[in-house]
Amino acid sequence: MFAERIEAMNLPNEIREAIIAVRAIDPEVTTAVFTANGTWLYLTDDGDLPAFNNTIPEDVLDAASNAAYLDKGFPCAYHLPLKD
Repeated sequence: MFAERIEAMNLPNEIREAIIAVRAIDPEVTTAVFTANGTWLYLTDDGDLPAFNNTIPEDVLDAASNAAYLDKGFPCAYHLPLKD
């Protein structure tokens, strides 16, 4: 639990905003995964993938991908607990 709090505090704003935007479609989303080529997957803690079919502005998702690359490089993952 403590590690999750630290992880959430260190989350780049663009990634936090993207996870929150995806939560508008599926409120259980907690994780953003960026593949080796920079594409994104948003997951619940159970591994479910929401289908958001262009309902989230692509610039929000692209900004998160760019932030992830600058922060950690690809591939990488970020977790935002549901408590936040």
